[in-house]
Amino acid sequence: MSKTILYFKNEDVMKPQPWPVAYDIAGIVTSGLGPDDGAFLVGFGPVDEFRITVLRADATPENVLGLAPTFSAGGHFFKWALEVRELVTQ
Repeated sequence: MSKTILYFKNEDVMKPQPWPVAYDIAGIVTSGLGPDDGAFLVGFGPVDEFRITVLRADATPENVLGLAPTFSAGGHFFKWALEVRELVTQ
């Protein structure tokens, strides 16, 4: 089973590196969100806006750089206000 890992930018070297987030082929988060593991990755959009410009199914390593992920869990949406630095599929 393949999984995809999101790595995030960290401009402040004095702060710890953000946890990478892994999700499976169905878009279910398998690690990195703590209590929200099991959430669904909906897509990606600008960090400062709550909108999606790239759906998860259309995500490529090139078109999500600098965008922030939006997730769905328990009937609500939430965004990680961190820019994607790298998207790797294993």
